[in-house]
Amino acid sequence: MMDIEKPNFELALFEANKLLLQEGLIETFPFQAKKIVKSCSDMSIQSFKKAIEKYGFDPKDLGSKSALTASRLGRKLLLYNNEEYKPRVIWSILHELGHDNLNHPLNPEQYSNKEIEAHFFAAQILMPEQIILELIRRGEKITSKFLQEKFEVSREAAEKRLKTMSMINWEWRTEEEKFFDECIIKKFEAFLNSIHPRTPTFDEDYEQMEADRMSWRI
Repeated sequence: MMDIEKPNFELALFEANKLLLQEGLIETFPFQAKKIVKSCSDMSIQSFKKAIEKYGFDPKDLGSKSALTASRLGRKLLLYNNEEYKPRVIWSILHELGHDNLNHPLNPEQYSNKEIEAHFFAAQILMPEQIILELIRRGEKITSKFLQEKFEVSREAAEKRLKTMSMINWEWRTEEEKFFDECIIKKFEAFLNSIHPRTPTFDEDYEQMEADRMSWRI
């Protein structure tokens, strides 16, 4: 029987935001998904080939998935197919990490809400909503092609991200969400400026002029 509870989007967003702000973990986009798994989980990440050679998995057990989580010899493993399309594999790795961080059961496909939560987690890690909104505020036109190029995600992932964001009411944000928004934008300022530099406000221009004027004084 499928789980019919509603997905906990707030928790998925919170956990993803924590990783985005963790010091020394993610500094820009795109990033190495395997590094994230090794740094913030106790799962051992292995390719399908290594899983077959080292842990004796039957290739049929791995199926056609890009990544999956399994248990073998008392260890929790995150297995990925390194022969598939790279953006899809990265998404799948982070999807599985989402299951782990959100304390989902080992077979989350039995629970529809858990799958949705893990997808939301992966989307937020790969294409943070705060960065996309900030780019829109700076005058950038956000399209599927734009997300694919700047964040190195698949077309399917980019289109799903745009569809999901269009359904969110951005006028209502909790104080906690606003705090994360500000911190994430500040942390990834260099990445944002590499795409679309922010235009200084009048006050910032004035402060800079005052600083320049004082530097001229003998």
